Amino acid sequence: MSLAGKFTDLQTDGQSSQSIGHLRVDSISTHAPSGAIVVPDAHLLFTGDFKRSGVDLILSAQDRQLVLHDYFKGEKRVPLASPDGAHLTGDIVNALAGYTQFAQAGGSASVAPAVIGHVTKLNGNATAIRNGVSIILNQGDNVNKGDVVQSGSDSTLGITFIDGTVFGLASNAKMVLNEMIYDPNGSDNKSLLSLVAGTISFVAGATAKKGDMKVDTPVATMGIRGTAVLVEIDFAVPGLKSSVAMMGLDLLGLSVSSGSACSSGKVGPSHVLKAMGVSPDLLECALRVSLGWSSTSEDVTAFLAGFGDVLGRHLSRQGRAA
Repeated sequence: MSLAGKFTDLQTDGQSSQSIGHLRVDSISTHAPSGAIVVPDAHLLFTGDFKRSGVDLILSAQDRQLVLHDYFKGEKRVPLASPDGAHLTGDIVNALAGYTQFAQAGGSASVAPAVIGHVTKLNGNATAIRNGVSIILNQGDNVNKGDVVQSGSDSTLGITFIDGTVFGLASNAKMVLNEMIYDPNGSDNKSLLSLVAGTISFVAGATAKKGDMKVDTPVATMGIRGTAVLVEIDFAVPGLKSSVAMMGLDLLGLSVSSGSACSSGKVGPSHVLKAMGVSPDLLECALRVSLGWSSTSEDVTAFLAGFGDVLGRHLSRQGRAA
């Protein structure tokens, strides 16, 4: 439940939570892209480690491994998709495997990608994959264009970018820092950040006001305008069914959902979380909490208190301490 509180923690001076923001869904993926390689194990695809071995791509997680022979043969990389259509583009696969190149003005490869932000909050541990090497991140460290940042178990990571955008990664989140071009006096500011796995919260900076800011996920690409935009928080308490939690919260005047944000009038688990490889048992316990530009710290406090009451009663019935 610390995720909901992290949204207010991310506010920085000069960035009011009352500023109106807009989120535009540019595209939604319900089927694997043409030419994509379908990986049967969605959990391995979105949470596993990516490694290049010659022209082969190796996906691994614990005792599971998948080798895609000749994946890096040729210049173009095909997308990798789960059976439900959620996918990673070839560029994201390149980044996850540490196979990225940055062009200089003359067209030659550069070994010094641009610094686009720095770590401003770190609880626990976090890493960045940079040029194929995993680097431990510390408070104050720079992050570069092309980095794949990942928070560890029971850890949270906060990053402030050069345009003032602030991102928070919950535990076990993975995000690719594809692009960030910002000039206070420029007219072609843009950013693209790709969430591969986990949960993020953010307050958009200057690029979202006068530029092109996009957040990419395996199932949708979203354009951001304004400062404080809608933030979706998905979490689950194993054993506490979402239907039971929603009923308890509704009695307290608190409204949440168990479905995805990109659906209407549907009852059931989120197809987005399903496509990300979340287990069926955990899907039945997932809740979605939405915060918008008009949300206040009092709203967050009320929800935390209400959910604490619902969780306490659940643990009491299970014979455990709250």
